[in-house]
Amino acid sequence: MKPESAGKSLKGIISRVTGVSLFLKVMGIALSLIALFGLGTIIETRAMIRDSVKKETDERSRLLARYIETSLTDRLITGDLVAVSAALKEAAGIYPDVAYLFILNPQKRVLASTLPFPPSQELLEANAAGADGLLGEELLETEDGRINDIAVPLLDGRLGTLRLGISQGRVRRTVNAMTVRLLISVLLVALAGAGLSYLLALILSKPIINLMKGVERVEKGEFNVRVLPWFDDEIGRLTVAFNNMAGVLGREKVLKTELVRKLITSQEEERQRISRELHDQTSQSLTSIKIGLKVMEAQALPREAIVKFGEFRELLSSSLDEIHGLAAGLRPPALGDLGLPRVVEELGENFKKAFGVEVKCSFEQYFRDNRLDPETEIGLYRILQEAFSNIEKHSGAGVVLVGFSKNAGELLVTVKDNGRGFDPGKAPGKIGRKPLGLFGMKERAEILGGKLSIRSGEGGGTEIAILLPEKL
Repeated sequence: MKPESAGKSLKGIISRVTGVSLFLKVMGIALSLIALFGLGTIIETRAMIRDSVKKETDERSRLLARYIETSLTDRLITGDLVAVSAALKEAAGIYPDVAYLFILNPQKRVLASTLPFPPSQELLEANAAGADGLLGEELLETEDGRINDIAVPLLDGRLGTLRLGISQGRVRRTVNAMTVRLLISVLLVALAGAGLSYLLALILSKPIINLMKGVERVEKGEFNVRVLPWFDDEIGRLTVAFNNMAGVLGREKVLKTELVRKLITSQEEERQRISRELHDQTSQSLTSIKIGLKVMEAQALPREAIVKFGEFRELLSSSLDEIHGLAAGLRPPALGDLGLPRVVEELGENFKKAFGVEVKCSFEQYFRDNRLDPETEIGLYRILQEAFSNIEKHSGAGVVLVGFSKNAGELLVTVKDNGRGFDPGKAPGKIGRKPLGLFGMKERAEILGGKLSIRSGEGGGTEIAILLPEKL
């Protein structure tokens, strides 16, 4: 594997490990510590048991060797080999760990043995007594396992050497049995530790998870959320601070919403006043001028003057149409008389005439049979105006679908286009990081007690969804 690939793999593993939940991290750390502690305890305790049992066995072996040496010396001096053999067999029967006993004369010839066969040359040469009456000890590896071989000089070696073989099987069995019992104990402790680890992980992670969920809800604009503190510790105090912050943000949102509502209301009132003045005063004045020009045109005037009067009338007609359109945009007269569906359909028809974009409107019967409250109607109308303006400026769409539906006490208004789409986070005309037009649309929706969401992507068109509570 190349170093670059190995580095990427390592980074991927680290990323996956660090990306797991806090609960799993705490559980993993706790269980790892329990496993390491249990393994270390088993290894250390097993070594201590083995050393202790071996020490005991070795000590008993030396005592047995000295006892046999004492009991055999007189018999060897008298040359009673039958009694010597009997004594060896008796000693082997007393101590079950004895693998073999045999006596060598000073010439290394076997005088007596408990083995059913003569000792091999390899066994004879495997150990020897030390000088000055010292015992010789060797650990032999045999087919039957390890044997501790002890060579005892008889009468300082003048009578020969006693060879005593002690099997280490009892040591191994004892250590294995103690290890099994220790393993069971460690497993029981590990299970208890796992339960405590679960409780610890729950205690540490649950408050943080609840706090995280609260932060996510606040991020979505739900400032009424509150998180219950579990304990009076750092996390508990952080939770209290979060609740206080959410309360402050909620109050600020209420004040901001009320301020924006008043601004929008004042704006709508000013639009209505301007629309009324354009319709009632400016439009009537221009109409009167148009009629006056028509009257003057009918009089006996030079042809050049008549042509000029006609041009002025056409100009006045065009200006009147623009003023009527401007007045309707500021405050559509039909909104108060005919309701939102007809005004939206008219908005779509005018949009198609002006820009050649097909607009298809779909209304559930509920919206044709019921009038929404005036604030909701004018708010939705302004949102749709801004949506159509954005489509004309940025989307390059050929078809726009507008839908009004109702479900479970909620109203859903959607505007879909088949344009080029965009990244909402990179939209032009922003306040800070928020697109100006989209920001205004969202604020209007929030003032109405609803939410506005946008789904769009490069080349995938755009969908705007406004979800409002039902208010008649």
